[in-house]
Parts: sequence; structure tokens; C-alpha cells
Amino acid sequence: WEGTPEENLLIMRTAARYFGASSVGAIKITDNVKKIFYTKAQPFILGPWYTLRNMAEYIEYPVPVDNYATPIVFEDVPADQGHYSYKRFGGDDKIVVPNALENIFTYTIMLPEKRFKYAHSVPMDPCSCIAYPLFTEAEARIQHFIAGLGYNSMGGGVEAWGPGGAFGNLSGLGEQSRVSGIIEPRYGSNTKGSL
Repeated sequence: WEGTPEENLLIMRTAARYFGASSVGAIKITDNVKKIFYTKAQPFILGPWYTLRNMAEYIEYPVPVDNYATPIVFEDVPADQGHYSYKRFGGDDKIVVPNALENIFTYTIMLPEKRFKYAHSVPMDPCSCIAYPLFTEAEARIQHFIAGLGYNSMGGGVEAWGPGGAFGNLSGLGEQSRVSGIIEPRYGSNTKGSL
């Protein structure tokens, strides 16, 4: 597939909405945008109780999970050779993002409206928590769609590469807020974002 940037965004917006996204945006990766990326990937933490109860040892994961920050570096490698390299697998313990990648694709998932009507505290807010498995499904489908078009994408997830609200703001999805990572004109704070 080859098209103009506008056509590419239109086809990605259509596909992402079909896969469950509510709002879609994109930004060019420039030197200023690279400053927003985390210098190290955030370690996997189950929650605030992780260090207190050390619950990770009781859960079996399909792949080993690292619980330390891994450096994110931009390198001059072909666009299809971005990779995750961990010491435990004989790698050099870094996440390589190719400088050849040009765009960041951002999207949000709309949450059920009942989130604000009945939840009186964070533990009582299952509507907010449902966004994370929905992101996993939508991202996998979007990744397969991009690969089917003949392109490469590193994937991401919620705040995998940097503060999600920052990328959402730059791509025009909404504005920074205190209530949520981003507030959108159409859905308010009733969404969660990813890139």
C-alpha cells in the first residue's frame, strides 16, 4: 500500500475505529518529539502492593517479565529492525527504535458511561480497568493490519514509550487534564489513550 499521508491516516483511522478505537491521531517523529520519549522503559509492576507482597513470584507469565528499567535508544537501523533485546536472552539489554520510523499513531478507547455514574472510588471503577484488555485486543489487530499493508510498527500500549497524554496532545486528540491523561472535545475524560 502506498498513499499520501492524508490517505494513510484515513485508512488507519477507519481500521482503528473498526477494531475499537474511538479517536485516532498521528504525529511526525521529530527531534523535539524524541525528547518526550522515556529514556528507559518503565519496569513491569503489578501494582502498589508488588514490592510489599512480592506477588509476581506467584504468577506465571507466558514470557519472562523484567522488573527493571530498560533503556530506549534511537539508532540508524532499517525500519523493520526495531527490536527488544534483553540480557537474559543474550542481548544487549536495550530497546532499539529505528530512526527510519517516521510517525506515531495514537488512539483512544472509549469507556462505558457508567464509569462516572456509580463508581465512588478507584477500586470501584471496573469500567476504567476494562480499557487495558481492550487496548491489547485493538493493538494486536492494528499491528496485524499494518503488517498486512507491508509496513512495520513497534507497538506500544498505554504509556510504553512516553507519557500518553503528551503524545495525545501533540496528535490533536485533546488536551492535558487533571481528571485523566487527556480530555477530548467529543468524549471528555471518558477515554483512555495509547500509541
